[in-house]
Amino acid sequence: MLKLNYQRTKFIMSSPSISKLPINNGLEVAFVGVSNAGKSSLLNALCNQKSLAKTSSTPGRTQLINLFAVAPYVNLVDLPGYGYAAVPEKLKIEWQKSLGTYLEKREYLAGIVLLMDSRHPLKPLDQQMLQWCVEFSVPVVVVLTKTDKLTQSELMKQIRKVEEALIAFTIADENNPDPQPIEIIPVSSMKKRGIDKLANVLDNWFSPVTSKYEEMGITDLTPPEREQLTLPDEVKTEVNTGFLSQALSSKETKGKTNKQRYSPTARRLGTSKPFVDPKKLQNKKKYFKKSK
Repeated sequence: MLKLNYQRTKFIMSSPSISKLPINNGLEVAFVGVSNAGKSSLLNALCNQKSLAKTSSTPGRTQLINLFAVAPYVNLVDLPGYGYAAVPEKLKIEWQKSLGTYLEKREYLAGIVLLMDSRHPLKPLDQQMLQWCVEFSVPVVVVLTKTDKLTQSELMKQIRKVEEALIAFTIADENNPDPQPIEIIPVSSMKKRGIDKLANVLDNWFSPVTSKYEEMGITDLTPPEREQLTLPDEVKTEVNTGFLSQALSSKETKGKTNKQRYSPTARRLGTSKPFVDPKKLQNKKKYFKKSK
């Protein structure tokens, strides 16, 4: 499995709403959590950049959706913190509805990194987010932040508490008869603890794209510029027939998904197209070269 260099991640754009995000431009992993859970700090630690994502000590200050490119067709999304009391109730309701739609409809959402303050995990909106992930079959990892503020015994107690709660969200179905427990990763952005473990999870989620780079010997994974992305108002044709929809498809046998390295997104969409033809990807080579 190709290990991505998150230190090359670049900021692409801010958007006031989910509907304004670029489409058909690659896999996304979204970072979500209550206000002041430490999303921006975690992104900065993951990418080893002090100011890639803007941080604020004031809960609810970050209200824009921020998009970052790690490599071509590989993106991170920093969603606004939810649940801050100072935000008008109407705005909170609209945002929560929009977030549910994002989880259900976003074609190339590869996974959710759900951040919880290790001192105060499992808030009602955290549990709502977990329920949505289960309902829409979106892979999720729970990241417990600010662990440096707890003693080791206090941290272990909180981990056990979260583990017990997550049992209710580990549900078997016909496509996944033996589900794995939701993974918990304790991190400290300040002390850089747990960052490598999180990077491994992301690498796995992005592998449907990065494995094609390995197969084709593509080594220039320079993140794209904003001008190379497709924004909603620029779309003139159906977006589900291009490179990504082919590259992220899965094989299915007698109604059961093959447990090889296929996109979790493709599995939840139930697609069965083959991976993209290498000849088509060769035509995209200009995309992988650094813009001048």
